[in-house]
Amino acid sequence: MGRKKSGTRTKGQGNLFKDPRSPYWQLSYWNGWRQVRESARTEDRVEALAILRERLSSVRVFAGAGSAGERIKINGLFNLLLEDYRRNDRTDLYQAELRIAKHLRPSFGDLKAAKLSSHHIRSYMDIRKAAGASNATINRELSLLRRAFNLGTYEDPPLVSRAPRIPKLKEDNVREGFLEPDQYRAILDALREPVKPIFVVAYHLGMRTGELLKLRRDWIDLDEGLIFVNGRVTKNRKPKVAPIYGDMRGWLEMLLARCRVVAPTSKHLFIWEDGKPIHDFRSPWEEACVAAGVPELLFHDLRRTAVRNMIRAGVPEKIAMAVSGHRSPSMLWRYNIVDTRDVVEAGRRTQRYLEEQNRKQTTESTTERTNARTN
Repeated sequence: MGRKKSGTRTKGQGNLFKDPRSPYWQLSYWNGWRQVRESARTEDRVEALAILRERLSSVRVFAGAGSAGERIKINGLFNLLLEDYRRNDRTDLYQAELRIAKHLRPSFGDLKAAKLSSHHIRSYMDIRKAAGASNATINRELSLLRRAFNLGTYEDPPLVSRAPRIPKLKEDNVREGFLEPDQYRAILDALREPVKPIFVVAYHLGMRTGELLKLRRDWIDLDEGLIFVNGRVTKNRKPKVAPIYGDMRGWLEMLLARCRVVAPTSKHLFIWEDGKPIHDFRSPWEEACVAAGVPELLFHDLRRTAVRNMIRAGVPEKIAMAVSGHRSPSMLWRYNIVDTRDVVEAGRRTQRYLEEQNRKQTTESTTERTNARTN
């Protein structure tokens, strides 16, 4: 059975079609050097058309690579990068799209790949620093540029002849913030209703934002009290299981009931009032933090908070790391996540040991002096 096309195709405007093997609309468009076909992941034709137009708006028409990198623009490499992210179902796709659209395309997009120089990189760093971006943020943005060039060199034939050296700025962004119980309640009260369940789950489990927003309804097992996280959405691509406890159960029960009414056909767990999946909630988060009196708090601080709470509750480090998704115990020291009661007890034990050693030394000295006088 052949594909069912949506209408007459107009050259340069892409095309929508249906594949019998999938319920979703399929996209077909020219990204600058080759034809791309991908799923729109929606059964709504209007939404699929909007996605197609978004893809086309990011495409810059340019000649083929010819001699590698002579004519291709960096915009084409960004398209290649995002295509790779979509194909591999990367959890950080949305953040990559934002960074490329807001910062990288305006600065590098229309520049020919062969013309990129150290001067362009340094200028970008200076501009972003002047705008208040941290070194860590600039490094994350430029890592996308580096990755785009690397993918260009992997193509056959290569789209670029070389990947430029992009130095990293020194980072000193080790966070020490934790969320205390009273602050948790204050932020929960101030948040918009659709974001509250995300906050509650993050506070209890310490999951990464990308993992949270990719959670599906059928991964929630309220009877067993568990969340089964598919390896497709975890950073290390390994599946994991997390417990449902505390405030989580009540919020998840209400959320699932609302999902069945607002968006019964969707698989996403966290949705807005109109049923669309939540991809970004930075604005309501920042507003809630200001209202709660903790404007400097980052959502990422919830990861440290959750692990610290588990460690203080007596949960073994290995289990706490498995729940939060941390890969190395070094993070317990990097983020200063230690149980202060254990530290105090260590001091007491050492003090008792030293006092015992001093008593032994004093007793031995007294005995030696007594024996000397007797002899």
